[in-house]
Amino acid sequence: MALINGATYRLQSRADSSRSLNVYGTKPASLANVCLFRNDNNDICQQWVYKKSGTREYFVCKGNQNLALDLYTGSSSTNNVKNYNAHAYAPSETSYVKVDDTISGGYIRIKLDYNGNYLTANPGSDGSSNGKDTKADGNVYFDSGTVTNQKQHWKPIRLDGGTPDPGPSIGQKLILPLNRTKLTASYKNETYKKKYGFTHYGIDQVSSVGNTTIYASGTGTLIAKGWDELAGNVVVIKYPNAYHHTTGKYEDVILRYFHLASINTNIPTGTNQITKDTILGQYGGSGMGEQNHWSAHLHVEADTDTTSPCYSPTFSGSGSIIKGANSGATDSTCHSVLEYLHCKTTAPDNQSYTTVGDAYINFGDESIPKL
Repeated sequence: MALINGATYRLQSRADSSRSLNVYGTKPASLANVCLFRNDNNDICQQWVYKKSGTREYFVCKGNQNLALDLYTGSSSTNNVKNYNAHAYAPSETSYVKVDDTISGGYIRIKLDYNGNYLTANPGSDGSSNGKDTKADGNVYFDSGTVTNQKQHWKPIRLDGGTPDPGPSIGQKLILPLNRTKLTASYKNETYKKKYGFTHYGIDQVSSVGNTTIYASGTGTLIAKGWDELAGNVVVIKYPNAYHHTTGKYEDVILRYFHLASINTNIPTGTNQITKDTILGQYGGSGMGEQNHWSAHLHVEADTDTTSPCYSPTFSGSGSIIKGANSGATDSTCHSVLEYLHCKTTAPDNQSYTTVGDAYINFGDESIPKL
């Protein structure tokens, strides 16, 4: 499950479901031992606020938000504290984590950025102020991990607070995936159809300055990525509650990005974990583009059919990503992606676009509103 920024959770141990992550004592204090303790939603020492700022994730104590879940890095001989132990301390480089929410059953793993180790629990007993070793009863520490290690699985039980995932509740305006771009072949362009013999349901973009980096258009969820015989390297993302600037309505929309030269292997996989800062890959001319010796370009489609998100009417007879994904799909749910895209105007990465003078661009497809 994806955690919500600002929400408070009790983190229950999978290896000891009667106990949760706890700061030892009656209120969170600096350098206090972090251990297991019997479940209690009202115990302020078991309440953890999930924080995310840019790429940084961490957990702070609800009862003292100046303190975070942290790795002890002091002397290993001080008060029997080992330098793999978890404790409560001011947020720092040894507090930042990555939350792996792909574990089945609603569990997560908490991976420390500092050394790549995972938050690990000693099940079977309440912890104490003195027990700070891996062998200590009920202690919690950071250790190397495997996906199957239930000592490293935590169930986040939401208690209160936070804001809903961005997009579904407040709406969002999607931006151009390629900055300083030229718009070329447009949505359902008749000249294109006459030349190539099929309807073009996307919009093609070409870099005007040699920039090759493709960014996500907003907050969304990765649906699929991979190779397709015609579409080439493909990324498919669902963007919730996207603003349609023609109708003024907000609706869930699928964007399909085709012909990438390469795909970023680190695209986040959690619900609404993709942002406008997420790199999807590098643009090129893979798939049909290479077969027809087309120049490098980015083909983007917009579709409101979220039940068949990978079906592309442009390449409906294609391979692994598209083929088999069209059960119940129709071409009528596709829209011009320009009806959703806006130009980001915030420096230093404000966006611009131009149109080219060839026969492919349709007049009327040239206007993209500013944010």
